[in-house]
Amino acid sequence: MARETLRRQAVAAHRAGEPGFTWGLLYGREQAGAADRERELPELWRAAERAGRHGA
Repeated sequence: MARETLRRQAVAAHRAGEPGFTWGLLYGREQAGAADRERELPELWRAAERAGRHGA
């Protein structure tokens, strides 16, 4: 969601003749953070499954 908003802001800035560099940096940071969370997801799912089995 944030990446799409940042992309739209960059496009709007470009159309207005403004630099989009900062928007690109923010987009890249958001993309990197999302990739980090996606890499963590499999282990988090396994931990949740283990906790669910032990708690049931």
